[in-house]
Amino acid sequence: MKPIVLITGASTGIGFATAVHLAKTHHVLAQVRKPQHGEKLKAANPEIDILQFDVTDEKSTQNAIEQLDHLKFESFSLINNAGITVQGPVEAVRMEDWRQQFEVNFFGVIQLTQKCLPMIRQTKGRIINISSVSGRVSSGFLGPYASSKFALNAISDSLRRELSPLGVKVIVIEPGPIQTPIWEKALAQKNHTNERMNQEILKNYESDVEKFVASMENSARGAEPIELVIQAIDEALCSENPKARYPVGKTAKLTTLMGQLLPDAWMDALIRKS
Repeated sequence: MKPIVLITGASTGIGFATAVHLAKTHHVLAQVRKPQHGEKLKAANPEIDILQFDVTDEKSTQNAIEQLDHLKFESFSLINNAGITVQGPVEAVRMEDWRQQFEVNFFGVIQLTQKCLPMIRQTKGRIINISSVSGRVSSGFLGPYASSKFALNAISDSLRRELSPLGVKVIVIEPGPIQTPIWEKALAQKNHTNERMNQEILKNYESDVEKFVASMENSARGAEPIELVIQAIDEALCSENPKARYPVGKTAKLTTLMGQLLPDAWMDALIRKS
C-alpha cells in the first residue's frame, strides 16, 4: 500500500513536476481546476488520481475531500503548492486583487489543511507548504505576493509547533527563481496587470516599475532547474528528520542569509540596485 500525498496546483510548474515524480513512490492525488490539466497529468502518468476543485471554494474543497472516504492508506500527506502572483505598487493594486492573492496563497491553504488534518494527524503524515524566498525578503512591487508568503511562513511555524507533539511534521520549501512557466505568465500578464491598477497613482512609479520588469526578465534568464525543488520536496516528505525549511537555489540561500545578517538600510539599497 503506497503512502498518499495530495498536491495542489498540479496543473503546471512545480506542482506538475512533483506529482509526476512522486507517483513513482506514492499514490498521488493531484488537484487541478480545469479538466484539460487533469488530462495532461494522466498522460504523463495514468496512475495519478485527479481531484478537480478550487482551493478558494469551500464547497468544492469539501466535496473533493469527501471523495477520499473510500481510500485506505497508512500515511496521508499534503503539499500546498497552489498559488498566484499579484504584483505592483502597494497603493495602486486594487483591493479585490489583494484579497484574491490571499484567498489563493493563504486562506486556501488553511481551508484545505483544516479539512485534511484529521487524516494527516491519524497517520502522522506531513504538511509541506511551498513558499518562496519572497516570504523572507520582500522587494518593491511584489508586496501582495510577498505578504501572502510571509503569512504562509507564519502559519507554517504555528502549525509546526502545534502538531509536533502529535507526530506531524510541517516543512516549508522556499525556492528562489526556478525554471517554471510562472515567469512567462507574469511577464505576459504585466500589461493586463497594469490596466487593473489605479493609473494616476501608477504614474508615480512608472520608471521603477519598468526597472522591476527588467529585473524579472533577468531573473527568468538565471532561473535554476526545477529538479532542485523536487529534491527538497523529496527530502521533506521522506527524510526521517526533515528540516523546518528548505531555501532552494543559490539566490534563495544568499538572499535569506543577507536578510538575516544585513541592516535594513543595506538590504533596501541592495534590492533597489538589483
